[in-house]
Amino acid sequence: MNFNEEMDRELSDLNLGGKVVDIPPEDKGTSKDWAILERKIALRVHENEIMMTQSELNAARSALC
Repeated sequence: MNFNEEMDRELSDLNLGGKVVDIPPEDKGTSKDWAILERKIALRVHENEIMMTQSELNAARSALC
């Protein structure tokens, strides 16, 4: 059983009313599309790491006061 078949079975068992549909080849992402998405994700993760580090520094400074 592949993922789609398992998902279809689970949706049926849970009576959620959903169904698995095939994506036409022209709508599927290309390698270039996936590479662009990976770069965007990596950038967002990096931005979040910077924000988290800044928050930790701010918290440490406020605890000293």
